Amino acid sequence: MRAYQIVGGNRLAGTVTAHGAKNAVLPILSAAVLCRRTVIENCPTLSDVAVSCHILRHLGIAVDRQQSTLTLTRTDEGCRDIPVEWMRAMRSSILFLGGMLARCGLVTLSRPGGCSLGGRPIDLHLLAMRQMGAVIEEEGDTLRCAAPHGLHGAAVRLPYPSVGATENLLIAAAGTPGETAITGAAREPEITDLIAYLQGCGARIETDADGALLVQGRRELTGCRHTVLPDRIEAATYLAAAAMTGGEITVFARPEHLAAPLAALRRAGCRITADAESVSLTAPARLLGMGSIVTLPYPGFPTDLQA
Repeated sequence: MRAYQIVGGNRLAGTVTAHGAKNAVLPILSAAVLCRRTVIENCPTLSDVAVSCHILRHLGIAVDRQQSTLTLTRTDEGCRDIPVEWMRAMRSSILFLGGMLARCGLVTLSRPGGCSLGGRPIDLHLLAMRQMGAVIEEEGDTLRCAAPHGLHGAAVRLPYPSVGATENLLIAAAGTPGETAITGAAREPEITDLIAYLQGCGARIETDADGALLVQGRRELTGCRHTVLPDRIEAATYLAAAAMTGGEITVFARPEHLAAPLAALRRAGCRITADAESVSLTAPARLLGMGSIVTLPYPGFPTDLQA
C-alpha cells in the first residue's frame, strides 16, 4: 500500500489550477458510447477515468490519450456486457446502462462498487430505465437489461434529485428518438456540463417553465469536442487548506459553482475576491467559527467537501 508522509505546519500560498472535474468527465465518457467520435479536453488523470477507458474499449470504442485530451472513436459494435471487475471498480460504472440500452437495446452488467462506505443504491436508475421501456432481470448482483422494442420517450419523475439517476436518464434519452421529460432532476454543475456535451453531440435539451428537463433524442449522436469544467471539490479543498494554514491562494476554477463553500470561508474570517475564472483567498491571523454546516443537494454545501 502506498503511504504519504506529510510534514505540516507550513503556510500554504501560491496559484493553482483545478483539474477537470471527475464527476463531470465520468458521465461524459459513459455517454460517448452513443457517438461516432468524441474529443474530450481537460480530462483528469484518475483511476476511474482509466477504468472507464477499459470499459469503452470493451464496448468497441478506440481510446487515444494525448496528455489531457482524449479522443474516442467507435470502431465496431463491441461487446454487450461489462466485466464484473470493471463494474465493481467504481460506482459510476452504472452510468453505462442508459447509453448501452439506447445504442444496443441490450446489456449485461453487475451492481457497481468502488465506494468504501458500502454499496450505493441504484433503484432510481432502474426505475427510470423501466419507465423508458427497459426490461431488467435482477439475479443477485447481475443485471440483465434489454429493450426488446427499443427505448421510448417517457415522462419520468424522480422522487429525489439523484445525480447519477439524472445522468443516466439524460444519456438514455439523448440516444432515444422522441421526447423525454425529467421532473425532479438534480441540478449540479456536472449535470449542466453533461447537458452541454449532449447538446454539442446533437441532442436537444431544454428546461420548461416548471423546471423539467425536456430531451429530444436521436438514434445516433454526432459527437463533438468538449472541454470538461474545473473540479469544484478540488478547488474548494485548496481554498480550505490555505485558510487552515493562514495562507493566501488563487485558484483557477468557476467561482459561480462555489457559493456555499465560499460563504462558509467568509464566515470564518477569510477575505475572498473572485472574477469569472478564479478565486483568491487570504486567511485571517486566526480563523473564526463558521457555525454549523449542513450538506444539501446543489447549490447547497457539497457532501464530498465536508468529508
